[in-house]
Amino acid sequence: MSLLRFTNKLVLPLTLFLLTLFILASPQYACALTQEGGVYQIATSADLIEFNERINGIKGEPIPLSADALLTADIDLADANGKLMDWTPISGDYDTPYTGTFDGAGHSVKGYEITKTVGDGHAGFFCYIGEKDGKKGVVRGLTVEGGVNITSATGTTVNAGAVAGLNDGTIEDCRSAAAVIVSTDLYFNHAGGIAGQNTLSGTITSCLNDGPVAAKGDGQSSSNYAGGIVGINGGTIYNCASRATAPTSASDGEQNFAGGIAAQSSGKVYNCANLGGVSISAIETNDNQPNYAGGIVGNTSGSSGGGTPEIGSCANRGRVTLAVSGEVQLDAFRGGVLGKDTGGNATIENCAWLEGTAEHGVGSGTGTDNTKKLDENAMKNAVTTLTAQTDKRRIPVNGGSTTIPLITLPGTPADSQNVRRLRASTSSDIITVGTIGDSQVKVTAKDKTGDAAVALSADLYASDFEHPKNIILPPPPLTCSFTRAIEVVEPIHVTGVEMTSSKDVTLKGFGDTAQLSAHVIPDEATNTKIVWSSSAPGIAEVDENGKVTSKSPGTATIWAAASENQSISDDCRVTVSEEKTLSILLNIEDSKDGKKSLYAGEQFTASALFLPANATNRKLDWLIGDSSVISLDRVEEIEKGEAATFTALKAGETTTVNVKTEDGSVEGRPTLEITVLKPAVWVTGIELSKGAAQLETGEHEKLTATLFPADASDKRVEWKSSDENVASVGENGEVVAHNPGQAVVTAKAIGAEEGTTVAAGCFVTVTASPIRVQSVKISLEPGDKAVKIKPDKTYQLTATVLPRDATNKGVSWKSSDEKIATVDADGKVTTVSIGNATITVTTDDGGKEASTSVMVSPDPVLGDMIGTVVHNGCSAGVGAMALFALIPLLLKKRRPAK
Repeated sequence: MSLLRFTNKLVLPLTLFLLTLFILASPQYACALTQEGGVYQIATSADLIEFNERINGIKGEPIPLSADALLTADIDLADANGKLMDWTPISGDYDTPYTGTFDGAGHSVKGYEITKTVGDGHAGFFCYIGEKDGKKGVVRGLTVEGGVNITSATGTTVNAGAVAGLNDGTIEDCRSAAAVIVSTDLYFNHAGGIAGQNTLSGTITSCLNDGPVAAKGDGQSSSNYAGGIVGINGGTIYNCASRATAPTSASDGEQNFAGGIAAQSSGKVYNCANLGGVSISAIETNDNQPNYAGGIVGNTSGSSGGGTPEIGSCANRGRVTLAVSGEVQLDAFRGGVLGKDTGGNATIENCAWLEGTAEHGVGSGTGTDNTKKLDENAMKNAVTTLTAQTDKRRIPVNGGSTTIPLITLPGTPADSQNVRRLRASTSSDIITVGTIGDSQVKVTAKDKTGDAAVALSADLYASDFEHPKNIILPPPPLTCSFTRAIEVVEPIHVTGVEMTSSKDVTLKGFGDTAQLSAHVIPDEATNTKIVWSSSAPGIAEVDENGKVTSKSPGTATIWAAASENQSISDDCRVTVSEEKTLSILLNIEDSKDGKKSLYAGEQFTASALFLPANATNRKLDWLIGDSSVISLDRVEEIEKGEAATFTALKAGETTTVNVKTEDGSVEGRPTLEITVLKPAVWVTGIELSKGAAQLETGEHEKLTATLFPADASDKRVEWKSSDENVASVGENGEVVAHNPGQAVVTAKAIGAEEGTTVAAGCFVTVTASPIRVQSVKISLEPGDKAVKIKPDKTYQLTATVLPRDATNKGVSWKSSDEKIATVDADGKVTTVSIGNATITVTTDDGGKEASTSVMVSPDPVLGDMIGTVVHNGCSAGVGAMALFALIPLLLKKRRPAK
């Protein structure tokens, strides 16, 4: 055989071998990405990598940014050694947004991390979801578990979110279980659990964040924004919740903004809940700006589109903290719902926050504050948001089943009417679905394995926080939709159970707890559920999640058994140490001094609290001084001791209540004193001292109330004004007039029989206080001046009342001698005969006077003589002065001749 022939025989096998090596060296393209109905089907990590590289133009035949895609399975992008993939976000920047529909179908993507921004500074599983050529990007039903950690970037701004850096499209029914951390020296660091920024046209709905979010600056020029759902919101967010266990935090910036849902919002935030903490930590210098922290939104401001920021039907139960230190303590605003309304035009309706998480619902600003502070019990019944269980369900083929429960947030009331009309459907042929009431969906496997999706929708009615029992708001409801993934598998049976927490646990005293953990073997078992139980619940009890709680001294065995076969189990030993009771504090509800008065038939509750709280000798004997006066009805265990309920029996008697430990070593203090009152004499009528009152502003009027019968047991009266702006009333019935108007002051008898109202009212009219007269003066009208005073002449006098705007300008005129001169009601003076008379004017208000002298004489030398005297500011008229000047002439004329 020639060498040439031998070589030719090797060519084909060698070529095939090399081709095989080439294919194996490129696993991401070993199975080419396929389409069904124009939708790219992503079933493996290789499919997802190919989709990403082709749509970003990195490698292979380009895929348009408008392409639609569907996840058909959970994807893990980590390599065989668990190394995370360095993920390049899908799409580019403002000019190249993703405009297709990416449907996660309830599946998750994990095994990657994002450490660099793309485009104009965006980082997320998607770079930028937006709109172009009439098509708007949509991402739905996707859970992302890849962390975003940006420590350096170029430009001025970073927008980082687990799903998208920037959203101008729609993100719905997505969940983040990833950390989003931005820590750069750029001017603006925006970090959000779902998106870094949600623009004016962006919508984010029915999304959950379970990962930590933080934005950190360089301590100088940066502004940092951290939000549980978004950093900056200019669009619409509704039915979203942040459940992150670590606080959503912003720190070390010139300005810092943090919010449970959005750090800053100029858009709309509705039906959202925050369950995690919100914190700001800042070092102030002379150049620093204010800091804003809010349980729902850190700060609101006007939008570029001219809209009004809105926050409605939201609730926060996470603690809001703000720590600022340094050279200058500038403004720092924190609120249970909103940090501050900087724009002054935000609308807040039907929002609530848990007491103790912040001092106020709104930290500062001029926006409407309709927030409500709720205690823990009320918050447990509060519902603003709806989601569905997110854990992927795996069920065995041929009849295996599971349920997908709906979850209300922030509270989960047992008898909730907040969720109605639950609907469920599937397009899969491997499962069937049905609803169980309005609370959960049941899924049953058929005879084939594979992945399936269940579509759920329900109507959400939010709680009305103005109602003491959080009654739901009236229609219309909010319709919420979700997709959850189901995997039908051949059953893999449990072969073992392993306790992964300590096998020997010590608890100190009563009420101490420890979290136990265990897992089934193999990890791929179809039914991984663990059933927990205790050999001695009276010593240590364990709940369904493995949390063990100490009850009394001793040792107990805690078992973790496979639900599939409870004979397969592992166990640990729990030892509870003894803690002696040092003292017992007794108190009565609604009493500060240990005394209680009530009527026969009424009940009261007394509590005995152990000190220390974890004392183990907790068996108590309740002691009644006279059991004919009160009876012990029941005793209940409470968190720190016991509570006993008593019923009053014998009227007109007093007795005592105390408690001792069963061994008699410790007695309660103080001893309680209980008085059973004689039967009440109900108030049947009430009468006020006045039925109507006329007051001027600033005046007071004391009303008194007479109750009937006179021997009524409770003579207390509750006073109330229908309009405090017009007239207010104090506890003693004193009415104070404030502004002109009308109000009804009502006295209501507290001692009326329950279910009846006994009240009387006084109609109060308030008028403006008059302007009082200070003085009056008299003057002659210019046209009335005469040359001589002779009988039968008239003069017109004018009275000027001062001040000129006095309320009552009425006057009266009087002559001292009507035989000389008379004056009418209008001040017209008529001379009658020769002589002197005084004309006096008196004001109706205050009786202020002024007078003028009239001298009537035929002597032409005298001319007209009229003088004026003002009795409260005394002034002399011209005529009177002339008279004094003529006196020497008169005397000279009458001097006798020599």
